[in-house]
Amino acid sequence: MKYIQFEDGAFEDFTNIIEKDNQASKKLMELIKNVSDSFLSSENSKLIIDSSKIYKEKFSDKDELVYQISDNIIKIISCKGTLMIN
Repeated sequence: MKYIQFEDGAFEDFTNIIEKDNQASKKLMELIKNVSDSFLSSENSKLIIDSSKIYKEKFSDKDELVYQISDNIIKIISCKGTLMIN
C-alpha cells in the first residue's frame, strides 16, 4: 500500500491552493496522482537532493511541488516550492 504524507505547512498550502486557484489545484492533484500511481518521479521533475530522493516540479507559474519518495511513502514537503526538511 502507498501512502501520502504532508510535512508541517504543506497541507495548509495544499488546501489554500485548492480553495483559491482552480487551474493550479487541478494540476497539483494530477501531479500527486501521477507520482503516486507510478511511485516514481515525473519526467518533468528535477532531483534536488540526490541522497534523499527529493524532487520538485512546477505546477503553476509561481508554485512547485517538492516531494520525497521512499519505500511506500510519498512525503509532500511543500506545495509552494519551499524546501524545509525536519
